[in-house]
Amino acid sequence: MLIRHATTRSDGHVDALTGLSDLVVLPDQGMLYSVTGQGGRVQAWDMATLTWQDSHSFGVSHSLEPPWSLLAMQSDGSTQLLAAGGQTLSGVRLATNGEIAADLGLSVSGEGGTQGLTALTMLQSGGREFLIGAGRQHESLNIWQQTGDSRFAAVEQSLTLGLVPGDVPALADVGDGTVLALSTAGNRLMRIQVGADGQMSVLGQVDVRDGLWVKSPTHVHVVETAGQSYALVGAQGSSSVSVVALGADGGMVVTDHVIDERDTRFSGLSVLETVAVGSRVFVVAGGMDDGLTVMTLLPGGRLLHLQSISDDNVMALTDPSALALAAGETGFGIAVAGRMPHPEAETSGLGLTWLDVELGSDVTTQQGQAGEDRPTGASGSDRPVGNDTLPAEAGGRILIDGAGRDVLTGEAGRDIFVLQADGERDVITGFQLGEDRLDLSQMGRFYSVEALDIRTRSWGAEIHLGDEITEVRSADGQRLTAADFSVSDLRDLSHLPVEPLGLGDQNIVGSAASNFLEGGTGDDTLTGGAGADMLVGNAGNDWLAGGSVDAEFDPVAGQIFRLYQATLDRAPDMPGLFGWADLLIGNRLDLTGAAEGFVQSREFGRIYGALDAEDFVTLLYHNVLNRAPDAAGLTDWTAWLESGAMSRAAVVVGFSESAEFRAATAIDVLQVSRAALQASWSEDVFRLYQATLDRVPDLGGFTFWTGQLAQGMPLGTVVSGFTGSAEFLRTYDVTEDSAFVTLLYENVLGRAPDAAGLAGWTDGLGSGALSRQDVVMGFTGSPEFKRAMAEPMIDWIRAQGSDDQLDGGEGVNVLQGGMMSDRFVFHADTRASHTVVDPEAWDVLVFEGFGYDDAADVWDHLAVRGDDLIFFDQQVCVTLRGLTLDDFHPGMFAF
Repeated sequence: MLIRHATTRSDGHVDALTGLSDLVVLPDQGMLYSVTGQGGRVQAWDMATLTWQDSHSFGVSHSLEPPWSLLAMQSDGSTQLLAAGGQTLSGVRLATNGEIAADLGLSVSGEGGTQGLTALTMLQSGGREFLIGAGRQHESLNIWQQTGDSRFAAVEQSLTLGLVPGDVPALADVGDGTVLALSTAGNRLMRIQVGADGQMSVLGQVDVRDGLWVKSPTHVHVVETAGQSYALVGAQGSSSVSVVALGADGGMVVTDHVIDERDTRFSGLSVLETVAVGSRVFVVAGGMDDGLTVMTLLPGGRLLHLQSISDDNVMALTDPSALALAAGETGFGIAVAGRMPHPEAETSGLGLTWLDVELGSDVTTQQGQAGEDRPTGASGSDRPVGNDTLPAEAGGRILIDGAGRDVLTGEAGRDIFVLQADGERDVITGFQLGEDRLDLSQMGRFYSVEALDIRTRSWGAEIHLGDEITEVRSADGQRLTAADFSVSDLRDLSHLPVEPLGLGDQNIVGSAASNFLEGGTGDDTLTGGAGADMLVGNAGNDWLAGGSVDAEFDPVAGQIFRLYQATLDRAPDMPGLFGWADLLIGNRLDLTGAAEGFVQSREFGRIYGALDAEDFVTLLYHNVLNRAPDAAGLTDWTAWLESGAMSRAAVVVGFSESAEFRAATAIDVLQVSRAALQASWSEDVFRLYQATLDRVPDLGGFTFWTGQLAQGMPLGTVVSGFTGSAEFLRTYDVTEDSAFVTLLYENVLGRAPDAAGLAGWTDGLGSGALSRQDVVMGFTGSPEFKRAMAEPMIDWIRAQGSDDQLDGGEGVNVLQGGMMSDRFVFHADTRASHTVVDPEAWDVLVFEGFGYDDAADVWDHLAVRGDDLIFFDQQVCVTLRGLTLDDFHPGMFAF
């Protein structure tokens, strides 16, 4: 391979540019286009000479805008350039000769900010064109459907993607209805499905747990080689380039990760581009160390270093800010914008450089397969093994061995021999010292020639690295010694291991913002937090909770719940729960002291009576653990009681806090978590708004009052807050009790009072047995009003948008949503058992891949078991706790 400097421009129009941040080359038009932050200006340059041809400004720019970027697209028979980064999305239409013809006058309707975009890409799904963007002014991604030439309409999303403003520096279209998004905050790569309706959902992500060792990823590109799609991920913070294989099923696997070293030029990576020449894929990277590095992507997803070029006084390769590649028949062109010495002063200025990369006409890649292979570099005897052609040096080849004993033969030209670790002796013949090179980096990590055992032979040399032996037979039949080799002759880039980390069981807690949390292969616990989160359990037996955890209250509430169950065989009432919790949290009582209060209660005495020690322990086994006592346990507990070593309260705690009982009540105890308590009050608060204020809640007020009730505030106190409000008094400020009750009938139940009801409520008020707050509570809790408010509440909560999405994946999983409308996702191709702890009428159950068309298909697979509903089909079981068949309606299902 030969890199030739064609031309550099640094005067005139180039020198006047400020903040050049992106380049796009269109070979068919013979033009190169640049964009600068100064004035949001697009420039057109002749590709051959880099002479300025035209420019167009979108208006005044601001210093805090993100770097501008360009996106080329075809629409209405013309080529267009979209420019993102300024106060709004802009664009120009190009003439057939490549000159700038006119401003597009883009029309973007609906919600979704186009200000300060940090990334932009186009995608096709279901025959429709979508524009996807990320920016500094809004969370998640925005998507717009193209509705005509230069016209786009925002698509409102039902889900958040767990991203924060400014988090996404790059997007890339995979070409199959999915898009890749980089997250700098999470140092991860996400793959997002876009449906024909423009709705987005996360298919998965890869991060450090999966071998993606990146910090501050900044670039992502999608390429294809040997029938496989890959993502190339560049990271500024880790000076690295990673390769990720993209599966047809949406999966992603990291296949390579290389970091900058002495012979490469992408430290502090600032530019990364890819280009395909025939079936060969090339990668060019640059950064803070003044130059560019050219690599190629081998079949299997491994990068190979071909050549690096350093800056000099005539090229603009210092601190490159933009890069574009243009494919040719026998090579490709590189356009780069960077700094270069100013010809008349001791300073540097902006320059544009064009480099030509000549690959030669006789460049192939041969790869051995399992068994004994003999790929050769001679063009007349290349053995076809079905691999794509890839480049080596001009006139040379890349020869890759396979599993087994291989013989690789080089010929004229500079060949690269790539060897893998297979425990077999491989042979290289025709090796030309000073021309050819070896890549032994897959056999093990080494950084000097001295780390290898190189043994001189009459025909060349024998190289030992661990259990690997490679015979290197020289083309001229001369001996080779260790002194004949440099480390660059023997190894390639610094490839880091990319095997996924074995993290075991994980406990991952999200922030107050929207999060995307993903488990691994262990038994994981994922807690989303306050935002609208997406939780994916993957393999293992996982616990997924969309809401927040109260680290102080929830564990104590769990202890109290188990104590109630162990002693009184029931769940706690709210005053009891909060009363005991205050005592325990305030350290005014320990758990055994609380248990003493239970043991001394009349309710406990009615259940356990005056039993002797053995009978007491036996009844505890039956009531708490739901089984007969084992002999050893019965003996031990009885002895401790009879000897006075333990009190009955202490024994009760031993049972209530035993691993066996904790496991048995693990799901039930969730009902007294702070998040579950808040969700349990949602219907009461909604009806209270309707009954007292004759309107739906505002979301802030709804969240506040349900939160107060979950903190232990009595419902009567909350009702007093409503009935004492100015808004309530504007309607109900009447002195006569009968008038007050009549208004309640009319406003709450929508009818005139019946005589008996009016008399009953009025008499209660008149006698002082009831307060007006009591009457309001009676109306809001009446069966008549509950029935009337069921559908309006569902409609209102769904109108607030989707909250959390929970996908348990494989295994036995527990899913707990939250107060708002959550989505629970189940996959037909994933064998699993899920328990949905708190399904509500406004939640959505998503059945993917089951072949269902409507709710009736789900209905056919439902059965009642006690207080729960059970769904079973295609080896997927879903337990919906506390739901009845009457609770279901078509809006609860998605397919």
